[in-house]
Amino acid sequence: MSRCHGSEGRRAASPNARFRRGAAVTAAAAMEAAPVPDGQYTAAVYGLIRAGRCGEAAALLSRELQRSSRSRGGLSLLGYCYYQLQDFAAAAECYEQLVAMHPELDAYRLYLAQALYKAGLYAEALRAASPLLDQPAYQGRALRLQAAVHYAQGDLAAAKSLVEEALAADGGSGAAED
Repeated sequence: MSRCHGSEGRRAASPNARFRRGAAVTAAAAMEAAPVPDGQYTAAVYGLIRAGRCGEAAALLSRELQRSSRSRGGLSLLGYCYYQLQDFAAAAECYEQLVAMHPELDAYRLYLAQALYKAGLYAEALRAASPLLDQPAYQGRALRLQAAVHYAQGDLAAAKSLVEEALAADGGSGAAED
């Protein structure tokens, strides 16, 4: 995954906003210039994410994944960062790689389906969520995602039917576990 987005996310305009953006760009440039010291990579990535600097974290992760594209943790964090940056197509690419690498981990399939849905790729989202219907732990979430897709497509009858099925699958509690 070589995509690299240096955007800072959405910030409210304020008198100091231009300074913060300038400082963030300077920090990102410094990260690009100087590699993270050995033993500090994970702390640096999580620190950026915790600080809401997902664009910088994505840039750092992208750079590292160019060296080792098979890193499950790196791809997972990069997918998370892209999702937070609302780059849902890029997030879906990360989760698609993770599903291919670890087909036994249904959580990645759910994240893939959610990212595809948010990207407006409804048919692909339905296909990605379909295998989750056979997994009791994910069935309710897969049904709710399918309902959201049908609702977005204007198929209200199908959406209503899927919501009712999801409620039954969840034991009728109506509680969402997302």
